[in-house]
Amino acid sequence: MPLFRYTVADKSGKTLNGVMQAVDEADLGRRLASMGFALQAAVAAGGAAAQPAASQPSVRTAVQVDRIPPSLEPRIPMRTLAAYLRQMAALIRSGLGPYQATNAILTRTPNRRLRRALQDMEDQVRGGGALSPVMAAYPGIFPTKVVGLVYCGELGGFLDKALDEAATHIEDETKARLWPRIAVGFLRICVVWSLITLPAVRADVWMDKLLNMSGGGTRYLLHYYLNGLLRVSLPLILIFLALTYIWPHVKRIPSVRSAFDLVILKAPIWGALHKSRALARFGRSLAELYSAAVPPAPAWNAASYSCPNSILANKLRSVGQTLIGGGTLSEALAGSRVFDRDTEALIMTGEQAGDIPGVLQKVAEYNEGFAVAQHRKGRWISISAGINAFLIMGGILTIIFFAGYAKVLKTLLDQALGGE
Repeated sequence: MPLFRYTVADKSGKTLNGVMQAVDEADLGRRLASMGFALQAAVAAGGAAAQPAASQPSVRTAVQVDRIPPSLEPRIPMRTLAAYLRQMAALIRSGLGPYQATNAILTRTPNRRLRRALQDMEDQVRGGGALSPVMAAYPGIFPTKVVGLVYCGELGGFLDKALDEAATHIEDETKARLWPRIAVGFLRICVVWSLITLPAVRADVWMDKLLNMSGGGTRYLLHYYLNGLLRVSLPLILIFLALTYIWPHVKRIPSVRSAFDLVILKAPIWGALHKSRALARFGRSLAELYSAAVPPAPAWNAASYSCPNSILANKLRSVGQTLIGGGTLSEALAGSRVFDRDTEALIMTGEQAGDIPGVLQKVAEYNEGFAVAQHRKGRWISISAGINAFLIMGGILTIIFFAGYAKVLKTLLDQALGGE
């Protein structure tokens, strides 16, 4: 069913605006009348701003955004990417086009990787091309979730706002990863420290020989420790550091990242956190597109690209055909099987009341609030995990150390008693 923007008057004479799906204008009038409103004006949504995704120009056909997980991190610092998006938003808001804005930022971009991409992008948008397909050609700099937000802004005519939202999303993600990264860093220090001290804790090995030596004890202890460090600890440390260095590169492989997106959705605490954030981003993008009178099918498709989890994004995108065939938004939500029953019922109410954008914003706010609560819980779990790891490793080394000393003392005691 097509989407209509309408103006109505309630029983008190107050004028209200909204959007609603209906077969035609007459059907729209009947539905609004049954709700107690008098239709004053109605316009079918659509036009140039409501073009489907397929109509956007392609820059590099070899780049398939659908195959690039939106959770893939950029190869440039997150802070640098957020600063670029903020600058673009300010320049677009001032009235500059993508080409003029890109040209202005290019001259003051310190990051070499970003500067090289902007030089190529400047040529691509020179003729007035859209920004999102150009960004999609550089997945190592612009994650799919950022490209999706920019595409939503182009589709709905709020590009400056979309760029600001993308920057805010990147900044929030950077802050959210602070405590987990501190916990992981602390865990790495604990592992390295444990491996370094490991050769020195076997007192039962070196103490027995030291007691039977007539001299050169200090040299023997140093030789024993360095030998254990070089033969056991150092290889283990190098393997551990190599794995921690390789993992960030391995997880950039799309298939690995998609598998990681699936695993993280199954994890306690963090699964609910990532799902809530993804659905909040999708709901807010969809609400903005509906408010801009973009037809349901292209609005749903565009909003799915802003979802920052590849598993959820694919599920949402797979049911977009429901809207093309004349289905309702609530039917699409139910078909995706990623929303709870309360959300589906709320969307049905929004369809009946003719306030789909408002209800979608409420759904996004609910998911954002839930994500904040889950993030707080996950932060303390990360801190507790780091502390517990330190205590456990320290405890194991302490037990080994004192167990060795106990054996030595027992040997000395047996020798003393035997001598008597």
